[in-house]
Amino acid sequence: MSLAPSVVLVVPTGEAYGHAEMLEMLMAHYAEELPGSTHRPDLGSIVVHRADADEVELTFNELQTQPLPGDTWQRCVLTTTAICVAQPSAGSGVAWRSFVERAELPCSTGHGREGA
Repeated sequence: MSLAPSVVLVVPTGEAYGHAEMLEMLMAHYAEELPGSTHRPDLGSIVVHRADADEVELTFNELQTQPLPGDTWQRCVLTTTAICVAQPSAGSGVAWRSFVERAELPCSTGHGREGA
C-alpha cells in the first residue's frame, strides 16, 4: 500500500499527521522496533462499511506484541478504520488516504512466549 498525498493518520492520543509528517516519522523510526515485535492484522475482522469506484472505507483489528524487559511481553489489540483510494501509480493500485488507530485498552502483559 502507498500513502496518498492527502493521507492523514490520527493516533490514539488524537494527534493527526499528514503525508510529509508521516514519511518523516517512518524514516526516523525505521527498524527501531525491538526484535520480536509483531503486527498481525486479523483478516477475518475486516468489515467494509462503504465502497464505490473511487474509495473504500473499512475497519480491521491488528494484534501487536512487543517484548518488555525480562521474560515479559505486552500485547495490544488495535482497531483501524481506513479509507483507501484508487491510485494507479501505487504498486498495488491502492493508497491509504486516511486511517485512525485505536488501542483497545488496557493492553495485556505476560511472561514467556505467550506474546509471540
